[in-house]
Amino acid sequence: MKRILAASSLALLLNSFSAQAGQGEVLLGLDIGVSGMSIDEDFVITDTSEDGDRSERGFPFSYVAGYHFANNVVAEANLVYNYEINFFGTAFENYQVDELKGLVGYSFQLTHALSLVPFIGFSRWNLKANEGTLFNSGPEAKEEYDGTDLTYKLRLNFAFNSLIALSYSYAITEADFGSIHTSQIGLLFEF
Repeated sequence: MKRILAASSLALLLNSFSAQAGQGEVLLGLDIGVSGMSIDEDFVITDTSEDGDRSERGFPFSYVAGYHFANNVVAEANLVYNYEINFFGTAFENYQVDELKGLVGYSFQLTHALSLVPFIGFSRWNLKANEGTLFNSGPEAKEEYDGTDLTYKLRLNFAFNSLIALSYSYAITEADFGSIHTSQIGLLFEF
């Protein structure tokens, strides 16, 4: 049901792309931040907690490319590399999630320099899980999973001028393996 609702919403937003499309702006940007990954017990390599689920902190880095149409519809692609924060190298298990997101949203101009853009879209994710070497007498287990799920994003832009904006975004991807919550800050270029 969630996928049907999301697909219907995306279809309505895509339908709003009109002849004004040639008057928009190209978007390019870079974001960095922190994330929380919740990994269900079926995807955990070693069971170290009572219920089997695992929560990890990550360091996401992402590239943003998109188009801001004249009618304030924003279409965007994000490439997100999300690495678990691990100060001990390969001693403990680690998880890495890479996402390719396709998002559509609408830009609400709050003030002359401030805008709010809620997005909805799809995330094509890849989860890599590696068992650590500490207390492991055999070869390290490695697992890799992938899938496509819904993602949501809310971005607040503060424009310095007509070219550069500071952005803060919060995104949620509810994936088959669990969920990813990212909070990022970045620079966005519009031209």
